[in-house]
Amino acid sequence: MDALFRKAGRTYGTARWVFKSLAGTEEEAIEAEYALGANLAREILAQLPVDNDPAKAETIRNTGERLTERLRQKQRRFNFYILNTPEINAFALPGGFILITGLLLDFCEMNEAEIAFVLGHEMGHVVKGHALDRMVANSLIGVVANLGPGRGVAGGLARKTLAKLLYSTYSQDQELEADLFGVRIIDAAGYNPKAAVSFMQRLKARRQDTNASKLEKYFSSHPEHAARLENLGQFFAS
Repeated sequence: MDALFRKAGRTYGTARWVFKSLAGTEEEAIEAEYALGANLAREILAQLPVDNDPAKAETIRNTGERLTERLRQKQRRFNFYILNTPEINAFALPGGFILITGLLLDFCEMNEAEIAFVLGHEMGHVVKGHALDRMVANSLIGVVANLGPGRGVAGGLARKTLAKLLYSTYSQDQELEADLFGVRIIDAAGYNPKAAVSFMQRLKARRQDTNASKLEKYFSSHPEHAARLENLGQFFAS
């Protein structure tokens, strides 16, 4: 399955092409993708605890709105949720549903520019078609499409299937592309783009301490810090 996923990463855009072929126009394809993501988000939020900290919720809402305003595709809608799970993680669902854990916000020390980069990175996975491609690669499109609004958790997305989706990986090229998208959109939104660099440096330092294991699920598939910083250099050199 990992090999299949990496192959899907190399054939970027396959899922988006399929959606557009089935739905018709680009706008209709985006709406179909949104409906798919909404179905999946509803099921995930029924199974995982939500972090209701008001300060964090306000930060995510304000930051998300500020980034969304800078999107070229104005028909895209993004929704942001904070999960109260014991790990540092963030995740993008097709259609624009972004889930981030409270611990990842703490890891950023509630620095809004760094949080914006994380959200921008995940938004990049949606806009560039990576999130949808990942579902196709894991044969999950049919599973999610068959989730009915009245079926509930027991008849919906099994925990094993949920884990498979949440912790499957993107290709290295997709991660680097999402990094560039992230730094560009935070710059356009008025954040200091150097926050992307400070975030990378924080990751590097944290991985060397005793709590590094908490980072493994989210960052194990990401390229090495040196490669990511070199990739970001394209933005600062332009």
